[in-house]
Amino acid sequence: MVYRHKISDTGQLQKVLIDSLAQVSQDTLNQASDQLLKRMRMVVKEKTLVVAKLCDLKNSPVFWPTLYIYFFAYIFLFTF
Repeated sequence: MVYRHKISDTGQLQKVLIDSLAQVSQDTLNQASDQLLKRMRMVVKEKTLVVAKLCDLKNSPVFWPTLYIYFFAYIFLFTF
């Protein structure tokens, strides 16, 4: 059962999914994508803070490369 329809083949599954997605409003999709971006930004920020807390800034050879990785991930994810 998918979206209250009994599915017998992939063609019918495709039709049911397309019909169901057509009923979703653009506002709902926009809100969901905005929420996802906010959550992803929070995760990147928290991961960066965790790395900063776990590593000694002056003595750790791991801190700066890891920080750069998170920084470039943030830029890649949120500047398109």
